[in-house]
Amino acid sequence: MKTNNYIAALILFFLVFSCTPKQPPNFFLKTEGVSDNLFASAEKAFDKSDYPKAIELYNEYLAKYPNGQMASSCLFKLGVVHLYVEDYDKALTYFSSLVEKYPNDSLANDANIEVLTVFFNQRQYNEVIQKAEKLIDSELSQLNLVRKYHIMGDSYLALGSPADAFYSYVFIFDQPVSFNDAVLHKIKDTASMISYEDISHILKEMSTVKKKGNLIYQIGVNEFGKNNDKSFKILSEFINDYPDDENFENAKLLIEDLRKSLEYNRYTVGCLLPLSGPYQYFGNKLLKGIEFAIQKFYLDNPNSRITITIKDSGSDAKKAEAAVDELNQEKVAAIIGPLIFAENAIAKAQEYKIPIITLSQKDDIPKIGDYVFRNFITSKMQVNTLVSYAVENLGLKNFAILYPKESYGKIFMNLFWDEVTLKGGQIVGAEHYLSDQTDFAETIKKIVGTYYAYPEDIKQKILSSSKLSLNANDIKETEIIDEDGHETNIHDDIDDEISQNYSNNNEIKAIVDFEAIFIPDTPKTSGLLIPQLPFYDIENIVLLGTNLWHSEKLIEIARQEAQGSILVDGFFSDSLKPSVVDFVSKFRDIYGENPEFMEAIGFDTAKIIFTILNKPDVNSRSAIKDQLLKIKDFDGVTGSTCFNNTGDVEKKMYVLQVRGSGFTELQAP
Repeated sequence: MKTNNYIAALILFFLVFSCTPKQPPNFFLKTEGVSDNLFASAEKAFDKSDYPKAIELYNEYLAKYPNGQMASSCLFKLGVVHLYVEDYDKALTYFSSLVEKYPNDSLANDANIEVLTVFFNQRQYNEVIQKAEKLIDSELSQLNLVRKYHIMGDSYLALGSPADAFYSYVFIFDQPVSFNDAVLHKIKDTASMISYEDISHILKEMSTVKKKGNLIYQIGVNEFGKNNDKSFKILSEFINDYPDDENFENAKLLIEDLRKSLEYNRYTVGCLLPLSGPYQYFGNKLLKGIEFAIQKFYLDNPNSRITITIKDSGSDAKKAEAAVDELNQEKVAAIIGPLIFAENAIAKAQEYKIPIITLSQKDDIPKIGDYVFRNFITSKMQVNTLVSYAVENLGLKNFAILYPKESYGKIFMNLFWDEVTLKGGQIVGAEHYLSDQTDFAETIKKIVGTYYAYPEDIKQKILSSSKLSLNANDIKETEIIDEDGHETNIHDDIDDEISQNYSNNNEIKAIVDFEAIFIPDTPKTSGLLIPQLPFYDIENIVLLGTNLWHSEKLIEIARQEAQGSILVDGFFSDSLKPSVVDFVSKFRDIYGENPEFMEAIGFDTAKIIFTILNKPDVNSRSAIKDQLLKIKDFDGVTGSTCFNNTGDVEKKMYVLQVRGSGFTELQAP
């Protein structure tokens, strides 16, 4: 039994825009030679969108005529209706029953395709692929063949396999159907997700594709302005292989534009640093690290042609943005920086498609675009390393947090809390203090439970036997009338009873139910806070801090009480790592001083870029970007470095401990 042309056209329409129709196709199946009024009534109900009635009548037909001429049609229509109302299990039952009972019926292939639709809507994408691959293309109608590959393409895309999705959509594009524009849109989208090499390989493998030239041209145009290197390669292939195509001249003009946009000085690196203004101290330290990197790189690669061009951002956002314009005019291959006031300058680099490795700590900077990378210490990186060491190496489980009530403290408090929970530990207390505070008595008392007059558990115990017969919910500031008719305050009576039942001979003891305290603050404030802890019975616990603690000032202020404290940092000049020993020794020979983190991160960042530019096959800015994403465990003096798919850095940090008048390395990254 075959559907009429109207049915096929309507199904095709819904196929283009969704795997599940917004409403079921409004059609009748042919009934020539069948005078069965029951089936005709079911069809009329279906046509009027009276689906409950249609379901009732189709089922009635099957009950009365299980082997009737229209039985397969009833099963198919019952499957379609249940698919529409999203009762996927029943839809699958009807379609599967049709295929099993009537394998040679023309509707069996239609039912098989609908089964794919059911699986897709149930998000069973692997089942879609497995089922579709068992369907023999030569046995399918052109419509069902197109539907098969369309659903396969959508499923591959949902599974994160854009190359396979691209193959499926290209197969559809070559079929003589009327919705090539819609399919072309999906082809362009998936082509943007895969490499030029994958596109070229797939199209060459599909040797029977008749519209290949037009397809290659369309993909190349679609990549224009988004990935010019990829667009250049695709359009160049088009010109070489299809000189007689109607789009040949247009492709030549586009390639000429692309050549101009892709011209760059492949061995020149721009450096955008604050060399004047309030942040010049840090900018000059970064520059020392970069200059030292190029000196060392030339010693190791004497034939290298790499140079750097330096721009001063002046600690000013507009000046930094203008400097990126200048670097683009100078056609630099990549940019290192800026350090602060970075967003607009970085957005400019993204607009020009210049790979940029920023040294900014600001949140979400790498999300500006796919040419944006970050190589710097982040709050999350510090917390991840610190908590991992505390939990996995020291076996700690219970933590407390004392933090300043300002942005830096709040950020670290939240990150630390989340990371401890993630690692299976727990935060048993967290208290804040003001950033200008010097006496931390109240804060410390709160963390150990001695700030209030009496602990809650003791209050509950006393009240349970009290003549007032109050429960915890009654304890609030309110006036009541006592037995003698006098106004009294509940708290007065409670305090009287507690003073009688809980004398000064039973002083409240500090509850130190944590093994470590995390204090995310400056060395000065932390140095003042730490010595006050023992006065409130907080002893023999681990003190944890951020990279700010990596300062002699902490030891000078906190003295003996700081001994054993654990912190993290991105660089440790006294590390025993061979690469660090070599770096520090040679840096000291040239500059007469030990390098710190800024010099080290500048050195590592420059070395990463120089190494990529020195590769002979890296001949475009997009290729530099791709190489940055491919870096795995780059062994730098600031630790093993790689970039995630957003361009943000991932690295473990140094774990350090206060010992004597300095610091010692507990764990090198």
